[in-house]
Amino acid sequence: MRPGTTLSWLVNERRPGYGTILKLLRESAWTSSARGVEVDGRCAVKSSLDELLAFATRLDSDHIPYSLSVERANAVMVTVAVPGQRWEVEFMADGSIEVEKFTSDGQLYHPSQVDDLFDEIKELLD
Repeated sequence: MRPGTTLSWLVNERRPGYGTILKLLRESAWTSSARGVEVDGRCAVKSSLDELLAFATRLDSDHIPYSLSVERANAVMVTVAVPGQRWEVEFMADGSIEVEKFTSDGQLYHPSQVDDLFDEIKELLD
């Protein structure tokens, strides 16, 4: 996704692969599973979709590129790649949010080590 791309653009484009995301967002679990939050001193209800949209809006406002994917049922993952870091933020249909942050040690590797990377991942998957 290019920088500055908004979530609404993504939804309106109906790009291949995002149909699952659209279906998931439309499921009742996304609108019915909500939690109480305080807004201006009052109790309000905030859904998983509200949280996801607020996060995407903040990324858009700060011109931070991101992508959306579905890696497991009932969750939408927002992946953010910035210099030296990668974030994975998953918004669950039950209202929970999981955040992982991966940081680089800055070490660059020789291109000949690409085969080693594939060997390592193959061992993990076996």
